[in-house]
Amino acid sequence: MARTCIICGLAAGSAEHVFPAALGGRRKNKAIYCDQHNNAYSGLVSHLSMQLEAFNALVGVRPDRRNEPKSATGIDQATGLPISYSIGIATFNEPRLVAEVDNNNGTKTRHMRFPNRAAVEKYVAERQAAGETVILGPELPAQLLHGDIRFDTNFGGPDGLRAIAYILQTYFAQYFGDLARTNVVAALKQYTLGEDGDSFVWWDFDIPKDYPSNRYEFGHRIVVGVDPSTGKIFGRMSLFSTLNFAAELGFVEAVADRPLRAFVVDIDPLAEHPPNDIFEQQLHAQMLVPAKPHDRIDGLRDTIHSGEAAASLGLLIGRMQDHVARRTAINLVERLTKCAADGRPLDGLFAELSGELSQRAFNLLLHVVDAFASQPGAAPFADAIRKLVETDPKSVNGLSPQASAALSIAQTALITKLKEEFQRGSLTAERAHELIASGPGAHVVGEAVLMPLVQRL
Repeated sequence: MARTCIICGLAAGSAEHVFPAALGGRRKNKAIYCDQHNNAYSGLVSHLSMQLEAFNALVGVRPDRRNEPKSATGIDQATGLPISYSIGIATFNEPRLVAEVDNNNGTKTRHMRFPNRAAVEKYVAERQAAGETVILGPELPAQLLHGDIRFDTNFGGPDGLRAIAYILQTYFAQYFGDLARTNVVAALKQYTLGEDGDSFVWWDFDIPKDYPSNRYEFGHRIVVGVDPSTGKIFGRMSLFSTLNFAAELGFVEAVADRPLRAFVVDIDPLAEHPPNDIFEQQLHAQMLVPAKPHDRIDGLRDTIHSGEAAASLGLLIGRMQDHVARRTAINLVERLTKCAADGRPLDGLFAELSGELSQRAFNLLLHVVDAFASQPGAAPFADAIRKLVETDPKSVNGLSPQASAALSIAQTALITKLKEEFQRGSLTAERAHELIASGPGAHVVGEAVLMPLVQRL
């Protein structure tokens, strides 16, 4: 196959990722684009990665050119402040004064939160330059999220559709290079380079009955082929095994030039490196041809707010949160097992885990309080129950004294249960997941925090 740019016909050689690196793609191909046209598409890739950054951050996708997953910026619903979030860890984007106390001796104690160590050093240098003496105290407890984070996924617009078309164009060139260098996809190339025209892409709710399951839990999928009966070049694209698109990319007139097999490529965005990052198969093209709807919605922004799409997104976010919880549980059990095998005391590690699991303990407490307070007959006690999770923006951890005490009890109960089960030999990763993120954990927290209060009431 020729190693010429599919756009201009000059020598190719740009080692660009076939699937965008920002979305977890690990494979490169030097035989598709020249440097000029590879660079011409960089804006589309950036646009799509921005649209998906919240999902990447939730599940921990590491861009191929970075050593760590990239965080996403959202709005903390409890405070209204911008916050960075990645794999369950949240930090406020700007230095934040939580509380200030006059020590009555000419000094003040400020409780502050900073996004990172560099921000601390910058703040200290600025205060010292202003003539103040700054003495750093101990770190505050871990930042708690008291509610949801609002991310602006901002799907849609011409560039969102164009970016999907570009990725399908690239894969068509990888697997059907000779066809991609003819005029059968000429209109597609003009469209992906920014010219006006049919958008080619639509939101796909009509998945084939025989469509094979994605090989990976949050796998992306690319399908490219030619309908052998009509000659239409088609593509399908799935993001995180949930957000599905289809496209008509061009037309192959000669029956003899229509390949009978289509390529299906599953991509694991959580894979660290090849070779276990993709799964490729060839299937009969006829079974994969998408049906173009008559009432297609061109704007992904409109579609994403439709009932079916919103439900899919809700399920995706829930699966991502559960995936992170399972990874946390696996890590927890591995650390405890290694500590015991090394003959080290477990108390120190359990003390660390108490702090690390404070957010999960609070999440369980929130769930228990909401579930109880919303029950029929709980109205007389609802206000008293909800005080167990009452916030106070001026406190160190953002909670009222009563809520802080309730959280402490919840943490102790959760750690005690984990310790008991580990010492008994019953703390598997699955059991740890149940305790930190599911019904059994909520039961432990509810018994420790809620039942004594209910009995008093």
